[in-house]
Amino acid sequence: MGGGRIKTLREGLREAAKADPVGKPEMGWPQNLPERFKTRRLEVGNAVTEALGVASADKVRKGEWALFGVGFFDAPQVIVLTMERLFMELAVMDVGAVALALMLLAHGKGLGTCPQVASLRYPWVFHEVLGIPETQRVMLVIPIGYPVDEAPANRFARTRVSSDECLTWVGIAPGKD
Repeated sequence: MGGGRIKTLREGLREAAKADPVGKPEMGWPQNLPERFKTRRLEVGNAVTEALGVASADKVRKGEWALFGVGFFDAPQVIVLTMERLFMELAVMDVGAVALALMLLAHGKGLGTCPQVASLRYPWVFHEVLGIPETQRVMLVIPIGYPVDEAPANRFARTRVSSDECLTWVGIAPGKD
């Protein structure tokens, strides 16, 4: 989706976020995160804003960055993935598989993507602007466009957790006898 509808969607989402920073997501939203997740979220957020030259105490500029993100970082196109509400929660894995395939295909064509959920706090905007029926739930948005490699937000060092923290190998594990 591009053109006028993405502009209307972007503006609607940013207005909704200004009026209600918490929003009303249709899906479960993390509440009372364990400390390790809070710390990681804070570290990544601070690394991005630091790369942008935003002081850690500058709440105004951090808020502007958050609104920029809710509006898909002004990407020229966005893919909106939906799922019929009647499907079980496990069907979310199917949406994830589709999202991964789309992102890999885009990457193969020299395009950049950025899967996002922040704007999902305002589902009514998607339903209204895009005419998505209430029988469907907006599951994920994927801004897509040509990457700007020199942009500060694309150049900060990203830390990764060890695979041991998020994987359990059953049977033969790689590199182990």
